[in-house]
Amino acid sequence: MKTFKGKAIYNPAGKRKTKHSDRVKSNGYYAVYLPEHPFAFGKGYVYEHRHIIELQIGRYLDSYEIVHHKDGNKLNNITENLELCSSIAEHKLEHRGVNSKQKRLPSESNVLIECACGCQKKFMKYDKYGRERKYFSFGCVVRHKRIIRQKEQSKILTSCSCGCGTIICKYDRYGRERKYISGHNNTKKIIRHGKMYI
Repeated sequence: MKTFKGKAIYNPAGKRKTKHSDRVKSNGYYAVYLPEHPFAFGKGYVYEHRHIIELQIGRYLDSYEIVHHKDGNKLNNITENLELCSSIAEHKLEHRGVNSKQKRLPSESNVLIECACGCQKKFMKYDKYGRERKYFSFGCVVRHKRIIRQKEQSKILTSCSCGCGTIICKYDRYGRERKYISGHNNTKKIIRHGKMYI
């Protein structure tokens, strides 16, 4: 096994020691010129964030180990912003948000959940392709959207068009627009030759 050799890239004040030999690669990461490094690529360059973690832990990183930038900035390579992940799966978990549509990780368990529409049907959270599920079937999706629409439409009020002044919901339970309260739409006013007929 090769002995670890490394040199500091940041000074004690936290400022980067810039050199003409350092460059930003096409993938957005800093690469520093260290031809003596055993994992150097492209004429002796090593990714700066990986080298900083190596200095911190005192050994070379394995190929499967990933360095995660906590703030998402690939060029911010201060020690407090870097975190070592033991695998690609662990690194994916760091980037997975609350509403992420990424697939199930190998370490995640497939639990039994209840349908989001409220039908109380239970099913596995992930399908056979590892995609996350929220509804039991497409009918449940349609039903849930209709319930949400009904809740929103029930808040919209209007007055009866016959002129009686009664306040009614603008939409019925099927989403159709209402103009009259029940029984009031039979009153038709017809104007002929300047006279009104009921």
